[in-house]
Amino acid sequence: MRQADENFHHGIKNCVYAQFLCDEFQGDASAYPSSWLSRMMTGRESIFIPIYVPKLISDERLRKELGIPEDAKVSAGMAGGTLLISPFAWKAAVEHARNYTEYHFVFLNTEPIRGSERFLNIHYLSATVNPVEKAKILASCDAMSHTRLHG
Repeated sequence: MRQADENFHHGIKNCVYAQFLCDEFQGDASAYPSSWLSRMMTGRESIFIPIYVPKLISDERLRKELGIPEDAKVSAGMAGGTLLISPFAWKAAVEHARNYTEYHFVFLNTEPIRGSERFLNIHYLSATVNPVEKAKILASCDAMSHTRLHG
């Protein structure tokens, strides 16, 4: 038994929801979050279950708390550390923040981009699973950057 197999319950069926490209499957069945990823990994588009994304709405914004002017343009990014963010997107964000100080970036659950630690227009927020907090972040922004390496 492989070490990862310890995470499965024996005696019952296990389905793995594969969010990223992988070639080592475990469990009794696997599904992907999109027809594209299913086609890339299996050659068939039929092995997918779309991700439910709830609509997050808030009347509260975090601009004042973060020191962002109300008339500033703000772009958000939400990720998991540094592993999933495209290096191209990092470089573009830092360059844009350096050249256009009136434009702000808000990154949730993202390690600071090297060279941006002292920028007053790049804000790093700790990870949260609270939908109310996520809604406040989204309400504070004009745009969203979803620049992951693997789609």
